[in-house]
Order: sequence, then structure tokens, then C-alpha cells
Amino acid sequence: MKQILSILFLAFLAALAACAQMEPPPGGPVDETSPVLLRSSPENESRMQGLIADYELLFSEPVDPLSVEEALESDPPRLFRSLHWEGDTLLQVQLWDSFPEDSTVAIYLKPGWKDRNARVQGEWQVFHFSTGQDLLPGWLGGQVSFKGKSSRNMKVILRDKEGELHRFQVAPRGDFLFRHLPVDGRELLLFAFEDVDGDSLYQPEVDFADSLQDSLFLLPEEPRKFGFRLNVIDPNEPGKISGRFACLDTLPGLYFLRLFPDSLRMEEDSIPDKDASLWSEKLRQTLQTPPDTLTLALREMGDFEFRRVLPGNWALFLYKDLGGDSLWDASGDPAWLESGPLYLEPGGTLTLPTLTFPFMNETTETAVDSTEEAGEEEHEELR
Repeated sequence: MKQILSILFLAFLAALAACAQMEPPPGGPVDETSPVLLRSSPENESRMQGLIADYELLFSEPVDPLSVEEALESDPPRLFRSLHWEGDTLLQVQLWDSFPEDSTVAIYLKPGWKDRNARVQGEWQVFHFSTGQDLLPGWLGGQVSFKGKSSRNMKVILRDKEGELHRFQVAPRGDFLFRHLPVDGRELLLFAFEDVDGDSLYQPEVDFADSLQDSLFLLPEEPRKFGFRLNVIDPNEPGKISGRFACLDTLPGLYFLRLFPDSLRMEEDSIPDKDASLWSEKLRQTLQTPPDTLTLALREMGDFEFRRVLPGNWALFLYKDLGGDSLWDASGDPAWLESGPLYLEPGGTLTLPTLTFPFMNETTETAVDSTEEAGEEEHEELR
């Protein structure tokens, strides 16, 4: 009996020891490193390679072959004759036709391919070689739009300041990519225009354009730049100015909101004080003349919107018409001026903070008091 108990006790201790041992989870640590292209043959930036009809790519780790093959392209483009993998790290490619003589060749993987653990490479993987003496590995890419949308009539031009480099490209879906550019640090200019009349020529009086020239250059250590965005617009495209109006008094009368070109402010040569009593006589006369610009009648509190407003700087004038003639009477109608300037970009929308009226100052208080006194006198006459 004692022998049986000893055997059972030893078995119990062995079970405890087995439970105490911590085994690593199956599969190993999570892969956090994206796969990269380590080397190529011909080597990157090599020259005088002659006629090449095959090349090799070596990856940093085993990859998903199908995703790599879908992302693999060349410029000039060539059809694959055969694709052979060794250990999912070395890809040997044979082409039907060799690359042309005296040209720069780019072999590249578009973003999106992945390794065996489905870790995606989100960057471009590119190597260049030359079949001749000159190597032009520069790339420049981005998107262009017309009024924020893609256009089939969009043209993109790349040139340097001296006019020696001039490349032309159509961007039907908004994307553009210039390849085989020098990386000698020359300053470049990106120019896009909406070809309104379809003649492929830029005419300032017909077509709309946008340009980008802000220290734009390519260097050997940074031969590729992407992500440039140009939005071509009509410089005279009207927009909207909107906001909300809040009334703080109970005087009878209709509110008027008027927009003036910013020349109003320029003539004053300074931003006028909101106190109407301090405005110059010239400014008073301008504001008292019948409106020849955008005007809204505000009958109650709520939202307002000026539509079809030309782009540029605007001044905003708000007054309460106590006389019933729809015009501002400087001697009695409370008023408020925001000369800003309020800038509206072409085709844009400018939303103003809530306008609270009247602007309380001595002029407004005087106007309110005089109106109340007139009302009391009228009441006495009725008695």
C-alpha cells in the first residue's frame, strides 16, 4: 500500500512540474517589418549594361510571389517570358525583348505587395540601370484636378527655368508621373492647365491653369518625389459667403446686409472704427448711396447666404432701416461695418461667425433713445 501511495505522489509532482513549464505561443513573434527589395542584377545605378533581356531581384525575406508579380513593372515596359522563384526570396525574370540601347531602364514594384505573413510594403521599390552612358533616374508624380475633380482635358507640363527640359503629359484620371528625369539639382516647374478648347495649347484668355514652383528639384540622394497636388480653378469662379444673424433689439424696421468690394477699405487707408460717429464723410456718402452690389434683407434671426459672389476681398455692412426707404440714414439708422477684409477664394465658401446686432455704442444708444422719445411724444398726442 505504501508503495502505491509513493508512486501516486511522484506522478502528482511530475504533473505539477509539467504545468509550471511555459511554452512559447505557436507561430513565434508577430512580424512587424515590411519586406524590401535588397539587391538587383544588373545593380542599381549601373551603366553600360548593353542589351539586357533578363534580371534578378533579391528580397529581404520570403514574400508572397503572386503579389510581387502583380506589382512588378518596368519602364520601358516589357512582357515576361518566364518567372522563376528560389525560396520565395530570389526572383529571376526573363523577357521576350531586350531593353533598348542608350536608355535608362526602371524596374519597380508598385506599393501593395507583401511577405508570407501578409505584411504589406506601402512604398515604391525601384532600381535603375542604363544600357548606355547616361543615367536619368528621376521621377516626379502626383495628382491634378479641375475645381477639385478629375478632368479629361487636363494637361501637365514639366520644365526647368531655362526651358531646357520640357515634358508634356495628359492626365485623364488626374494622375501624372514623369520618369527619366535628371537628378542634378536644377529647379523645376510643374504647370497644369484645363484645355478648354481642346487644342493642347495653353491660351491664358481661354484656359485655366495652376503652377507649382517651390524649391522643386531632384538630387541623387532623393531622385523620386511623389504626392504633388495641383488644383486648377477658374480665377473668376464665384463662391458663397454665409453666416448667421442674431437680433438684440425690438425696434421696428428691416435689417439690410450689404457686401462692398474691399476698395471701400482701401480708400479709407485703414480699417474704420465700428462706431459710425467716427466714420469719415467720404465713407458715409459711400454707404448712403443706393446699393450697386449684393444686398440681403434680414427680417428675422437665422441663417443668411450670399450666392454667386466673385472671388476677392469684401467688406460687410449691416444696418437697420428705421425710415422705411431701404437706405441707410447716417443720422438715425444704427449700423455696423466689418471691413475685414473678408477674402473669398475662387469657387470657395466663406462662413462668418454669428453677427450680433446692434453693435452697442453711443451712436446706437442715442438712436434708440431718440426713437423711444419720438414714440412717447406720439403717444401723448393720441391722448
